[in-house]
Amino acid sequence: VVPIDLSKHDSETVNVKLSAGFMMWDLDYVAMDYSKDSGIQVKQLTPSHVMTNTGKDARASIQKMDRDYLAQETTGDEVTVSFPLPPRGKDNLTYDYVLHSRGYYQHVRDYEGSPQITTLLSFKLDGRFSRFSKEKYDELGQLLQVAEISASINK
Repeated sequence: VVPIDLSKHDSETVNVKLSAGFMMWDLDYVAMDYSKDSGIQVKQLTPSHVMTNTGKDARASIQKMDRDYLAQETTGDEVTVSFPLPPRGKDNLTYDYVLHSRGYYQHVRDYEGSPQITTLLSFKLDGRFSRFSKEKYDELGQLLQVAEISASINK
């Protein structure tokens, strides 16, 4: 949900532009709600279960805004976070859930070679990121086709 202040907007139409890299954000629904805010209740839910892939309970690491971050130091580390659902009443209310998180991300990789400065600088050009995304998508498609052909030959 993105709030847009239309209090000073006097046109009959509102134009909104959504843009992203090729297939970066697949949208399946876009709408604008003009209704008045009425009785919205915001409740923060406490996770009932926070488990790392090694079986460690990590609730304490994600509960507070502090410097006790949940460190995931190995490629492939993951954490499962579960929340209790509120009891369903007979009030016909609908519920929306928004995940809000904080922290930072640091790659756990040992990169080899030098950065490709020319390629990195090319992302300053209009539309380059989208074209790059499509190029990588097409390359993946070609690799998958080769793999399928190879698998059918080896049968």
